[in-house]
Amino acid sequence: MNLVGSRLVRMALLALAAFGLSLALFLSGLFTTFEYKVYDLMSRNLNPAKGPGDIVIVKIDQQSLDALSSENINWPWPRQMYAPLLDYLSQADGVLVDIIFTEPSSYGEEDDLLLAEALKKAGNVFLPIFLTNDNRQMGAEELAFMKKSAMPHVLSTRLIYQSAITNIENIRTAALGAGNVVMKPDADGTYRRVPLSFRFRTETIPNFVLASLLKDKKITVQGGKLSAANKPLPLLGDSLLLRFYSAPEPFTIISAADIFKSSIDSEAGRTPVIARDFFKGKKVFIGLTAAGLYDLKPTPITAVSTGVMVHATAMDNLLHRHYIRQLPSFASVVLMFLLSAAICLFVLTHHKFSTNLAFFAAAAAFVLGLSGMLFKNGIYLQVVPSATALVVA
Repeated sequence: MNLVGSRLVRMALLALAAFGLSLALFLSGLFTTFEYKVYDLMSRNLNPAKGPGDIVIVKIDQQSLDALSSENINWPWPRQMYAPLLDYLSQADGVLVDIIFTEPSSYGEEDDLLLAEALKKAGNVFLPIFLTNDNRQMGAEELAFMKKSAMPHVLSTRLIYQSAITNIENIRTAALGAGNVVMKPDADGTYRRVPLSFRFRTETIPNFVLASLLKDKKITVQGGKLSAANKPLPLLGDSLLLRFYSAPEPFTIISAADIFKSSIDSEAGRTPVIARDFFKGKKVFIGLTAAGLYDLKPTPITAVSTGVMVHATAMDNLLHRHYIRQLPSFASVVLMFLLSAAICLFVLTHHKFSTNLAFFAAAAAFVLGLSGMLFKNGIYLQVVPSATALVVA
């Protein structure tokens, strides 16, 4: 074998060895946490700051609790207090209440009936379901409700549950629809994705947000897959990878206290702080944000966030097809191979340290620039596999 052939063989062997080691490290999952942090960093710096303004969060915050407390109405509120809220939001395209009422009101049955009447009158409210695998017995009425809440199509899903926690009968049957709010964080405790469909015994239960969009026919099922505008949703398994806006409060956020005041002013003939028709055509979430009332759900943007913010982000992504599409692992593997080959080839043909360092820096800049450009345009190419290939090679 001549000298040139020998050098080519050596280059090929070194490139394959570097690629093989990089691939082994990638498949081992050792750097998954680092990849999460890169995703978070790009989300904070490359995503748009705010949404288009058609999603509103009505927060039950400390201001709301204090406003009613000054009227001797303490938490938990009588359920009839939600009636003026729902009435004022009746022009909204959908109202998703991220609060569950699992026990009869301590203020008596009449209190529950007043909320149920408000739900029926509004006609646009969706309530939560908590799917669980706890050994909880469900009555015939609850099972019938679950069947009614199920999607007409049975979708393939690995998320299987045998029981559920629902609102009490008077309330759950008065709403327009319901969906599951259960979601789990990634391994580091951060919420970056939401599952959209779940198996409950023999039925397919939609996610809370999906239930509203299915009712509107903004999301449909085609060929056994969830679709929008006749195109399949870019899911990772059962879940939608969320494209968070970079601002901590990317949606219109209004205190429930302001809705109460606007409702009173409107009834009295005074100009309200917030007009009733402000909510027309919008998707509105009602959620708990006062300290001690909500469960902490860290996101790529902030360590202090709420479940309702995650739901609102999912609504935005699905409603506006504001997706982040993760390229398949095959794309990362191909790029790893190309980088391993390029680095090995260059290092073995150039012997000056400064030249090699400059080439390495250029390759790193290429990887970061490519990933950043793609991410800004809604395509997620994992960065850590390519970085691993660069370092190993």
